[in-house]
Amino acid sequence: MSEALFKSFAIVGAGPHIGIPIVKAFLAIGVPILVIARPTSTNTSALPSDDPNLKVVRADYTSAPEISTILRENKIEVLISTVTLFFGALAVQNVLADAAKAAGVKLFIPSEFGTAPPATGLGHEKHDLAIYAKSIGLPTLRVYNGVFDEFVPWLAALTETGKFHIVNKGETPGSFTATPDVAGYVGSYSYYPTAISST
Repeated sequence: MSEALFKSFAIVGAGPHIGIPIVKAFLAIGVPILVIARPTSTNTSALPSDDPNLKVVRADYTSAPEISTILRENKIEVLISTVTLFFGALAVQNVLADAAKAAGVKLFIPSEFGTAPPATGLGHEKHDLAIYAKSIGLPTLRVYNGVFDEFVPWLAALTETGKFHIVNKGETPGSFTATPDVAGYVGSYSYYPTAISST
């Protein structure tokens, strides 16, 4: 495999849907990762407690200076955000971008997982963040994996009705990816970007 372009990684928002699977993907390939968790988060209990490649710190996501200090002290080159679209958490991504820029982070992977965000409406904050990151000169990797496979039964009302419901004629193309595949891609691409982008 190619030599690693980046050598130090941190993740913010290591929750159960995509954050923890990404952390586990890094650990599975033996790459150290720093988890920056909210002071009140209990999600870290799902992470292995005995892996020497895992370090967990607690911080206020709304404080760019606090996050920046952590990134700088740990010499982080890649910051991954997996904060949720709901409950206003995406608003902290501008703070994370500012912190990453101030700390000299080389690549920011924002919480873009899903479909390409619209300029307006639900999810527009993701689009706005991309514009903001570019305006401050922060390189980003935006991951569009479509809908996570795990949500398909819910989207099709399968769980509630026992039947798979399709809206209209079912001719609209869709994109679906399993969570482990997305997590594995983020881990592998972050560590070996030239090997993956050349295939």
